Amino acid sequence: MAGTLQVDNISNSAGTGAPNFPNGATFSTSEVLQVDTITNAAGSGAPNFTHGLNTSTGQIITVDKINDSTTNAGVAIQGISGSGSASAGYVGEEVLATTTGTTGGTTTAISNILSITLTAGDWDISAYAAALGNGTTFTANVNGWVYLSTTTASSSGTVVGYTSLQAPQTLGANNVPSFALTLPRFIAQISSTTTYYLNGAITFSAGSTCQWIATLSARRMR
Repeated sequence: MAGTLQVDNISNSAGTGAPNFPNGATFSTSEVLQVDTITNAAGSGAPNFTHGLNTSTGQIITVDKINDSTTNAGVAIQGISGSGSASAGYVGEEVLATTTGTTGGTTTAISNILSITLTAGDWDISAYAAALGNGTTFTANVNGWVYLSTTTASSSGTVVGYTSLQAPQTLGANNVPSFALTLPRFIAQISSTTTYYLNGAITFSAGSTCQWIATLSARRMR
């Protein structure tokens, strides 16, 4: 039977140790345990479930805060010891896109290099882009721009020095990198699925279109 147990605080009322479920607490499929705070009433360490909390597939345990009442601070959360990736929707989830040869636009034209789609949550986004001559000599100094935007082939909504960077460099020939830019870490806090585009542009006076080598990645923080 589905149901919800809502608890404001779990503590050891005897004050002699961490809170526990002496005979275990069992929840069945689709049942929910919601707890605002779990603390150690004895003030001697972080809380724990001495005899365990028995769980079944499909149940949810949500906790707003777990703290050590000795220091009134957070507790350490141990990471995994293996090499597996976090599943979609979980902290540590990574979304990654790379390219080693995306053709850019004509002079001054902003074009899309890469994109990633993120579901609702708190994400750290990182981006790197380098422009190549694409086998063609550009005869003059050029300006290069890289943008992180929610609009493809656009600088819309970008902030100079944060989600928009410019690099004045001399563009080389025969795939010699003209410039490379790494955008600062960008924090994206989104409430619905959103696509982020890594866009770029180059100004040149002669030759063909450039080529991009780039990486666009995001890591779920919450």
